[in-house]
Amino acid sequence: MKAFKQKMKEKAERLKAERAEQARLEEAVRVEAHWQANWGNEALKLKEEQDQEIFLEQEKRRAEEWKQYSQERLLREQQAEQARQENADTGLGVGHERTWQLSWETFSIHPKIINLPMSEKVRLFKIAQQQQVDQLNYYANMFSDNQRTVIGNSEPSGLVNNSSLTFVGGNNTGTYVDTDFNPDTYNLNLGFTVSYWVRPDEVGTNMFAFGRKDTSQGASKNHRFVFGISKPNKIHIGVGGNKMTGTWGGNLIGNPSGLTPAELFPDLFTQPATALSELIPGTWIHFAVTYEDRDSAGVKVARKVYLNGELIQEALIDWTNIGGTTGGMYFGGRNINDAYQFGWDCGLDEVAIFDTEKDASWVTSAYNSGTPTDLQNESGLVGYWRFEEGTGTNVEDLSGNGNDGTLTATNVGLGLPTWSTDVPK
Repeated sequence: MKAFKQKMKEKAERLKAERAEQARLEEAVRVEAHWQANWGNEALKLKEEQDQEIFLEQEKRRAEEWKQYSQERLLREQQAEQARQENADTGLGVGHERTWQLSWETFSIHPKIINLPMSEKVRLFKIAQQQQVDQLNYYANMFSDNQRTVIGNSEPSGLVNNSSLTFVGGNNTGTYVDTDFNPDTYNLNLGFTVSYWVRPDEVGTNMFAFGRKDTSQGASKNHRFVFGISKPNKIHIGVGGNKMTGTWGGNLIGNPSGLTPAELFPDLFTQPATALSELIPGTWIHFAVTYEDRDSAGVKVARKVYLNGELIQEALIDWTNIGGTTGGMYFGGRNINDAYQFGWDCGLDEVAIFDTEKDASWVTSAYNSGTPTDLQNESGLVGYWRFEEGTGTNVEDLSGNGNDGTLTATNVGLGLPTWSTDVPK
């Protein structure tokens, strides 16, 4: 009897061992299949092909933009030459129309320039550009009956800009402006442009000029629309699920010249221009952020960031995260789930938002060599706050959409944002 029971027990243990071995082999097959699908040669090859497609798409877009830029520059040169010839008999030396188009490529390789340090090259280049623009405008005004401004060939804006707002900001306490503006209302994930002027009065960690962020749908559904700095040496632009925090003197190299913002604008950043270069407080700066128009979410398109009219970064992103329960956008900090967060000691002026992408020429015109222009009649305008009231506790949205703002603060003792006559000019 014991022999029979012993045999049955051994048989059961043997079957158990066989099943365990079979399960182990099946698991090994599953793991191998999973590895091949995600990290095997075929998978890696597929990922490389996808990355290559994205790279080629970016290169194609850059090539097209450069071609367009070159064609526009050639046309401007031809027009300038024609104007020079038409006015050659005035005796006043007209012909400066061409000089403002001095290119970095030709300037940087001049025999007297080529061996200078990069920071000195950039400084001299900016001086040369400004001198030529001044000369061009002088002669253009002398010979123009309607007093057209040369840059952009458009009428002077005649913009009256007498007022801005100054904020006091901290991590969770500060002064701000509360609005009802929600990017979802205007489908900004299908294309937008943001233009604003900010004067940093302090630089530190996580400081926002304005924006909102919704996390009510979970971390994987973070919905950003924020504009500011991540650190003294880093920008911070948040769009949908994407967050850009490049360094002023390091990896922000989207400009066609290959120069970083710290090299393009040495007066705005600590020198020498490295990844540690910090934004210097006290100067008005113009930022523009554009997002390429598209019919629907699900495809990556170009998001571009400009500083003082110059492209500083471009990336392909897909803004898919929308919705949530967070209310409107704040000025002077960001609204996160209807609570104030990450304010900025700064001045803010002329904030405009459009539901379509504007091109590089438009950005240059909006920067206007450091003087704001009137954007109220521009197409696609969905939000426009000029802060021109100068007094009171309300800020009007001049787009006509009614997203007016109310001056407020997290604590009564902080007071309210203060009106200032310090404006970009």
